[in-house]
Amino acid sequence: MARQSTIQRGIFSIEKGARLIEVLTRQGGGMTLSALAQAAELAPSIAHRYLVSLMRSALVEQLGNGLYDLGPLTLAAGLAKLSRQDEYRVGLRFLDQLAERTRETVLMTLWTGHGVVVVRWLESPHLLTIHVRPGANLPLLNSASGRLFAAFLPPRVTEPTLTAERAAGGVAVAPDGALSEAEFAQELEEIRARGQSRVMGGLAPGVGAMAAPVFAAGGEIALGFAIVGPMGTLDTAWEGEPARILREMTAACTRALGGMAPA
Repeated sequence: MARQSTIQRGIFSIEKGARLIEVLTRQGGGMTLSALAQAAELAPSIAHRYLVSLMRSALVEQLGNGLYDLGPLTLAAGLAKLSRQDEYRVGLRFLDQLAERTRETVLMTLWTGHGVVVVRWLESPHLLTIHVRPGANLPLLNSASGRLFAAFLPPRVTEPTLTAERAAGGVAVAPDGALSEAEFAQELEEIRARGQSRVMGGLAPGVGAMAAPVFAAGGEIALGFAIVGPMGTLDTAWEGEPARILREMTAACTRALGGMAPA
């Protein structure tokens, strides 16, 4: 009797399509057809045929600038997977309280291995609000949430993303100008000491944000909570009411997860 193969048969075309999705996931942003095909080790003509089917299935979408990115079904599947994790479920409860108490736009982020991703966004009741798409990647250099994870994750984890952002022309900004790499490192030190980050106008002119970490049992950062709003109306003072409530909610969420801040 012939020995049964331990390798299950699969559908090779699905595996090729999955390679394209994997590349887009690692990239953290839109890609041209040629760059995507090269990274997936496929001929551009073959990659294009797979992309047509993936777009019909909403697994991939083509942006207005012609670049390809993850589609709504892929993002929905990723968020559904996250919703099964304890950190996500507990975090939602405290994010709701943060939104209710501050009456500002708030969001929850986590580190995916490919960058900081928005996993939940709650809009403020104000007439002028800030919209952030769940599933969006936030830069480490110029977002409050990104700097938070850059400060509390080991450098070996974040350095590839920081290097890629700088290679793409990213520059860390501050109210009085751009930050050098040494100044950015000092900024991260201050974030660790303060337990909060703040970026004014980093992602969009006139938009300010403050963020604080939620820690897991081992002392590692599990989630980030952020408050976002127009700089003219959002109180971003370190001792202001939004910052105080943000600290309270992230500390309460950390306790609920059985976590602790690193020593």
